[in-house]
Amino acid sequence: MVGGEERIDCPEDQIIENEDGKRVCRDSGIVVSEQTITGQPDWRYVDKGVKGLQRASGRVTYTTHHQGTQVEYVRHGRPSVHRRPGKFARSIRFARVLKSDRPLVDMLTRLRRAVEILELPYKAHDTASRLISYHIKRKRPANEREKNALVAAALHRAVMVHNLDTPMSRILEVLDVKEQELWRAKKKMVETGAMYIVRLHPEPHGKRLVNRVFTYIGKICGTLNLPPVVYRASMEFVRTVVENNKSLIGKRPEIIAAASVYLVARLYGYENVTQKVVAEIVGAKESNVRKIYRFLMDNTVVMVVF
Repeated sequence: MVGGEERIDCPEDQIIENEDGKRVCRDSGIVVSEQTITGQPDWRYVDKGVKGLQRASGRVTYTTHHQGTQVEYVRHGRPSVHRRPGKFARSIRFARVLKSDRPLVDMLTRLRRAVEILELPYKAHDTASRLISYHIKRKRPANEREKNALVAAALHRAVMVHNLDTPMSRILEVLDVKEQELWRAKKKMVETGAMYIVRLHPEPHGKRLVNRVFTYIGKICGTLNLPPVVYRASMEFVRTVVENNKSLIGKRPEIIAAASVYLVARLYGYENVTQKVVAEIVGAKESNVRKIYRFLMDNTVVMVVF
């Protein structure tokens, strides 16, 4: 007897965990131990005379102001219940948001709308929500423009952390924010320490830039249906240029990718690949692509092997 309970001899490699959080012996089927807290949602029927309703506590997430720890009511049951919205709405009393949480709720709502438009994955949404939550608890925005700029800054940081192919220009367009406003918002998030809670991968800055450029090269080549030889040559060209010329560090990776693919594609005889086309794919200005292209032509040596 151990602690008033009978000890069950079962090899550790034969113990499995079921959906209820219980550790069960695979051979005998005996419950070895139970967990009072599981990673599964906790479902309970609402028994207040309202038919077909349940409540559930979801997983911990930064995308909500209560981080998923608050019980919320959700619709469940027969379809006929949902066809009576008036009666349904009068039967439930939803939890109100505290006054102190309203600024955070407003920011997370703006963030969620932007994520839906940009079609970003959940991991980027959760990372950006974490940045916003940390910053708002320490310094609240002064006006509407600053709110949108902070959301744009958080999204841009999340895109960099997870190496996604969403260009900064697209984020600025969705949130109607200027580039100068985004950098000011980033500076404010640095002052509160929000930018440091989600760090980039520990690798040299030049290597990180190369990886970001590779992401956009794949997007451009895939959109234009360019052959693998152009894709590989573009990546090799970018890797060589960044290693031998540090002047590109600090430039926007999507513009470097557009200029590199344009240069390599023209060398391989693809006349339909123009600066305007590659600029539109990555959401950049044609003039910016032209500047980087001229820089590459003036400061690099291009060797073509037939």
